[in-house]
Amino acid sequence: MNAATGVNTGTCASAGSPCKTITYAMGQAVAGNPGDVINVAPGTYNVALGEVFPITFKSGVALVATGSVVSTTIGGGGDTVKQGLINI
Repeated sequence: MNAATGVNTGTCASAGSPCKTITYAMGQAVAGNPGDVINVAPGTYNVALGEVFPITFKSGVALVATGSVVSTTIGGGGDTVKQGLINI
């Protein structure tokens, strides 16, 4: 995933064609044990980018920051239910 260069089309299965949003990537991810790993490039992932909160995590899917965790922000502003994230 890459907030700056990603696009929300296709499967986003390669580094050369990353998803733009966590919301879209989670829709493409396969749950399981283990499930898919979603690599998240530094950036701000929020409503302005196209995120839809709350984001529901599929069972076994891992969300991993590829850079410093301080340079990767999930801004779930306005979501009073789960601060933007739900695990299922």
